Amino acid sequence: MQIVLQLVCILPIVVLDANKVIIYGSVLTPGQFYQQSDLDILVFGLNEDQWVEAFRKVESIESLKHTAIDIKFDRMVDNCFIDYVLTHCEHINIL
Repeated sequence: MQIVLQLVCILPIVVLDANKVIIYGSVLTPGQFYQQSDLDILVFGLNEDQWVEAFRKVESIESLKHTAIDIKFDRMVDNCFIDYVLTHCEHINIL
């Protein structure tokens, strides 16, 4: 859970132009986030030309150096996926 607290503080600064940032998945489920787990992030409101820079900034967060990052952008996934995350997954809106 410590990684979540760090992300809540850091991610809004890193993905400044985003409309919304959501952390979801095993990182929020007690006892389910392991060393080999990835960090699931869903970012809303960035243009495609901003995706690479946003991903680079998230990867540059020191506390995530040894964590696989699965960052998805709202324009790259369908609405069914977004609805699933919002209705069936533990998630935190951090922006």
